[in-house]
Amino acid sequence: MTVRYDLFCGDTKHPDARFISETLIDLVKKKIQELEGFDLGGSFSTDGDISNRLLEHIKAHAKLERIQGTEIYPAKVQPRESRIFQQADQICKELDCQSANQNLAW
Repeated sequence: MTVRYDLFCGDTKHPDARFISETLIDLVKKKIQELEGFDLGGSFSTDGDISNRLLEHIKAHAKLERIQGTEIYPAKVQPRESRIFQQADQICKELDCQSANQNLAW
């Protein structure tokens, strides 16, 4: 892993500029050391069985989709909807379908 950083200062003659620069460099170096020691928890390894593990995850996901009867998008944030909201939404959809065929006379 390679990390590159550039540190810019508008006023290098300011009395605190050198202190701030050294402090930031130390913080970045410490963060790099933390990241180098970071362990993924063994969820994936490089011993060649990644394909098998990935296949198992895909199969488990497909099974969940079959059980729920719909596609599951793990990265999609779903809004929290109450039962009343879902009923109102369904009524609006039904009215929208009906209005496509004829005009509603209020």
